Amino acid sequence: MLSVGVAKTEITPAPGIPMAGYRARVGAAKGVHDPLFARALALHDGECGLVLVALDVLSVDEELAGAIRRKAVSRLPGLRDGRLDVIVCATHTHAGPAGIFSGLEDYDRELAGRVVRESAKAAVTAWESCRPGRLGLGACEIQGVACNRAESSRGFDPLLRVMKLEDASGEPLACVLNYACHPTVLGPENLLFSRDWPGYTEDIMEASGRPVGMVMFLNGAAADVSTRYTRRASSFDEAERLGRIVAESALHTVDRVEYASTRRISVSCRRLALPRKPPLSPESAYHALEEAEQELANLRARADVSPGEIKRAESAVLAWQIVLERSRTRCEGPRTTAAANGAGPGDVGGYLAAEVCVVDVQDAIMIFVPGEATARIGERITQRVSEIKGFSVGRVWFVGYANGHVGYIVDAEAWGNASFSYETLMSRVAPKAAGLIEEEVANLVVKGMSDGC
Repeated sequence: MLSVGVAKTEITPAPGIPMAGYRARVGAAKGVHDPLFARALALHDGECGLVLVALDVLSVDEELAGAIRRKAVSRLPGLRDGRLDVIVCATHTHAGPAGIFSGLEDYDRELAGRVVRESAKAAVTAWESCRPGRLGLGACEIQGVACNRAESSRGFDPLLRVMKLEDASGEPLACVLNYACHPTVLGPENLLFSRDWPGYTEDIMEASGRPVGMVMFLNGAAADVSTRYTRRASSFDEAERLGRIVAESALHTVDRVEYASTRRISVSCRRLALPRKPPLSPESAYHALEEAEQELANLRARADVSPGEIKRAESAVLAWQIVLERSRTRCEGPRTTAAANGAGPGDVGGYLAAEVCVVDVQDAIMIFVPGEATARIGERITQRVSEIKGFSVGRVWFVGYANGHVGYIVDAEAWGNASFSYETLMSRVAPKAAGLIEEEVANLVVKGMSDGC
């Protein structure tokens, strides 16, 4: 029988802490608009256990995820034999704290330690509160929130995937949402900690009086997906408007979930060595930056240029600025927060270590990838898994920003348009990394169909 438990703890830092998410941001946090949390969901079938932890931060690197995992498992002494898996994700809010990654020069040991302690506490509390229950699944399309930020006419995944969990008596425990979209309504001028639009979605749902319990947001294949062409302003009011659209869609779907036959869960994980992009010399990066700046100046001087073209050119300039910093950093010293644009594992022999996980709950598959995959990659993987399992794509969850962060994951087709792709320029891994991840996910899905925990 399936057992379910949930918990959340607050991880909001004090004002004065630097914020992560934007190179253009100036100054540390001045306050808190809405609190940041570690939310935990525990599932157990008597043989196999899983605790899923979602943090309201930009990203989690392997070291942070590993520390949370070790601390949680150490407090559950009966589960040290490997039957318990802990997966740690980031919501990818760009209004969360910096300083939580030891490889960066702004590392705040006290803050990182608190994030680890509170996250482990949520995981342990969720596990210890497990009781018999069931889960329901549903999905719906949302329009007017997410869009492809490279160009509004390009594809993105419009599906909001919903999982409702309740105990044997019907008491609601949690509602988990999976939707691919950057939480970037709030721009670099914002100096208040916030969960951005997903925070409004969670709060609106939890305050609705409807049977949802704790609401947890899991981001998807959102590398090139944001609210760039749907938001009307970069304000908290606008974040609330978009968050409410998602909340109302989710509440409508919750009422119509189909309860799964889940009695068994299976967790399969595999470490990969993703080939790193060949290093670029500072001289080459500087030359490319000059060309990108000239292209931007030329576009701004024309009267027949669309805002989208200007935005893409601005993004190319920003990307080349960061690539230049990275190339100089390789030669000169430790990474900075701006140069890193989030945390990533070290370069070992030209490869980046990455862990992918697949969770099979019988009537749905959840895929966890340690980075920002493009919408095209997410679509290809979910479609392939749906064909393997015979599920609709609404039953296949792609969750990014999980158990580490290798940065942008871009496929070979996008690679051919590098001069206009911010994600391609910023990516640390070679284009064949996407194919390696896809193949390993497919292998793990097939393996999970024949193996237990």
